Amino acid sequence: FFKQKTAYEIKECDWSSDVCSSDLVSRLLVAIDPNPNISQDQQNRLGLPDENVVNLVMKMIKPGEDDFRNRRRRYDQSYDIWRASEKRPRSLEPWQSKLRVPYAMQVIDTALVNMATGKPRIMVKPRRPEEVIQAKAMQVILDYFVDEDHFVEKQPLFAQQGLIYGVTAAKVHWVYKTRNRTRRVWDELGQKIIADYDVVRDGPTFEPWSIYDCWWDPSARDVDSARYFVLRSYLSKEQLLADQCTAPAGHSPEECNGIYHNVDELLKAGTTDIPQTTAQQRFLSGSGGSGDSRSIRYKDLFEILEIWTDDTVTTIGARKILLRHNPNPYWHGRKPIVLAQTRPDLFEMQGVPETELVDHLQQSMWTLQNMTIDNLNLTTMRGVTYREGGVTDPNALQLKPRFKWPVVDHDDIRPFEIPPISSDVYQERTRLLSDMQLVTGINPYISGADLSSVDQNTATGVTALQEVASRLLRFKAAQLQYKGYQRTFEMWGEMTQQFLDKNVAVSIAGPHGEDIWIDVNPSDVAGDFNYVIEGSEESLSRQQERGEAIALLNALAPLSQTGMVNLQPVLERVALAYNFPNVDSLFNNTPAQQQQQQQQQQQASAPQGNPDPAQLMQMLTANQQQPQGAPSPAGGVAMSPALLGQLGRLGG
Repeated sequence: FFKQKTAYEIKECDWSSDVCSSDLVSRLLVAIDPNPNISQDQQNRLGLPDENVVNLVMKMIKPGEDDFRNRRRRYDQSYDIWRASEKRPRSLEPWQSKLRVPYAMQVIDTALVNMATGKPRIMVKPRRPEEVIQAKAMQVILDYFVDEDHFVEKQPLFAQQGLIYGVTAAKVHWVYKTRNRTRRVWDELGQKIIADYDVVRDGPTFEPWSIYDCWWDPSARDVDSARYFVLRSYLSKEQLLADQCTAPAGHSPEECNGIYHNVDELLKAGTTDIPQTTAQQRFLSGSGGSGDSRSIRYKDLFEILEIWTDDTVTTIGARKILLRHNPNPYWHGRKPIVLAQTRPDLFEMQGVPETELVDHLQQSMWTLQNMTIDNLNLTTMRGVTYREGGVTDPNALQLKPRFKWPVVDHDDIRPFEIPPISSDVYQERTRLLSDMQLVTGINPYISGADLSSVDQNTATGVTALQEVASRLLRFKAAQLQYKGYQRTFEMWGEMTQQFLDKNVAVSIAGPHGEDIWIDVNPSDVAGDFNYVIEGSEESLSRQQERGEAIALLNALAPLSQTGMVNLQPVLERVALAYNFPNVDSLFNNTPAQQQQQQQQQQQASAPQGNPDPAQLMQMLTANQQQPQGAPSPAGGVAMSPALLGQLGRLGG
């Protein structure tokens, strides 16, 4: 099984478990030390009785929860628009069309595939010249954690929630997972089976959080200015018992052997009341929000509220039992939460959802489509008029191939002519689709549609290619990048300096594509760094970049035959636009480049000693002269063999 502990939970070691190694104990005891900068107000709140703490905290978060209940209706409406799950009006006749094409889903998916393209890359910049090596070590370890956390898998969920609801949130914390296992080993006496455990994860994580299960200070403009931020989850009895503290009452933090206190009181209080059904739950269950579907979903689960302020974290079960109340365990002194909007609203943490922009346009499209289908049904299955008294039993007349109807006069029965649909209807549908692209900033060229019909040699064609990636869409992606991912990596860096307690072996690609292993230890990542997100807009304008590169190549290619133009920089730009793995391999090396490569190979094969500062700076300067956009083997850090050797000896 897996046992998971979040950042504030990792402070306390599970003394009754066999996963508590000596190095882990020392790390956790260090994290328990109180913050010397703790305020008097915080000390007073931490010393209150449990009942007073619960009353004080629940009273504090009530305005935020009241505001959240109003937002829930907007969330439900946004989901219904996205899934086209609005109920069919009762005024419609059974024969009338009820077609509902989810145009909003198509618009949001088009934006999503262009906003969540590849994993984000963070560049670590030193704040002082003597911390250049430490910055590169932090760069390597953060890239390692991005892969370990499967960050790319979480990106679409984070971005999709922001597009649908206008706001998205995630919890940024340190996770420690162990797994019990049984394995077979061999020694001189033969084979034997032993039971031990593995540390599956020991590092930072990015956990997208449902916007239906979090709320905040209604007067805040962002997470930093919020007095509190609430994260809600639902745990079972088994989960609570597995993480409860069994030490005697009044024990010190060093004696704590679990995560939650007062678990027995929570179990006696009973499970949580069934929460209100969301639009997603109604749609997926198909029950219209009946009590049966809700009771099944939340059966035997307890509501857990995790309330974060800048200096404390409080966990309350069933809204009346205090499970934890501790100082903020993070050295960065912030709430471990990021919140972003793709389209911000004025001075509000809640943004403007994309579904709000296309709601009326989508409904207009449905109206036109259903009217068109109804007209076609009436045209192909036309009714008839008959002379009263001329037909004995009109209900006996069946329209089928080779039908025969007995009539006195052929004018007794006549088909009713339905007026044809005007061509304006089809033109209006085209205009509505154009309006959707206009208000959302998503046009058909963003995903590369119809690019083959654009003439790249004309000014008009180049202009069309330059508009492939909408500036509005790039702005939305930048909001997620800077408010979500960059702040996440900033906290990851500080948590790495706080919780990393052992060497980490990281495999990176060398200058020639080979795998090279380096060790990074806690002292290697000490320092003050700036974290800069990279590639927030470049990925969205990739198609535009390719079009511009091809257009430039076509314009200069005729001049290259005269010898007046060197096409190598242009070809490099084309190769980088198409993500060519090794741009240098496209060209024959000049004598100067061949001599430089020989010198680098000699340095790599020479006995490795500690380079002096001048030599180290020379290597760093050589690495910084790499062409912009060149392959980045170690998180955007191109390294020479000598520098890789130096990084490998940082832990020594």
